[in-house]
Amino acid sequence: MTRLHATLALLTLAGALASGPVMAQQGMGQGMGGGGMAARMEAMDADGNGSVSLEEVLRHAEDVFHAMDADGDGKLTMDEYMSVRMGPQQGNNPAMQARRQEEKAARFAPMDTDGDGMLSLDEFLEGARVRFGAADGNGDGSLAGVEWRAFRF
Repeated sequence: MTRLHATLALLTLAGALASGPVMAQQGMGQGMGGGGMAARMEAMDADGNGSVSLEEVLRHAEDVFHAMDADGDGKLTMDEYMSVRMGPQQGNNPAMQARRQEEKAARFAPMDTDGDGMLSLDEFLEGARVRFGAADGNGDGSLAGVEWRAFRF
C-alpha cells in the first residue's frame, strides 16, 4: 500500500468518525443522508451494493492500521491508536468528544490479546471482526442501516 493510499484511508475514517455523531445530533435519524456516514460506507463498499461485508471492513481496517502506524514498526501503541480523534471535531460538544475518546480507549486493551501494550495488525483485524459480528444483528454477513451506524473501528 502506498503512503498516499494509507493517508487517504485515514482521512476518510477521521472525517467519517468526526461527522457521524454530528449528523445524529442534528436529527439525521435512521437515514444514511449525505455527510460522513454515507461517505464512510461508500469508501468501504468496494462492490457498490449499499452494504459493507466483513471482507470490505477488514480491507479498510488494514489501511487504517497502516495509516495509524506512525513509525511503521507494524505495531500500534496506545498513542498511535488514539491519534485519530473520535466524535465531532468542531468543538461544539466537548462532552461527546470526551465520551467517544473514552469508548475508543476502552477498545484497546481487549484487542491487545498478547498483553504487550501494543496492537499487531492481526490483533487490530481481529478487533474489527469482533465489532463487525456485534454490529451484524441479523447475521447476514453485511452491515447496512442501523447496523452500519453501530459499527466503530
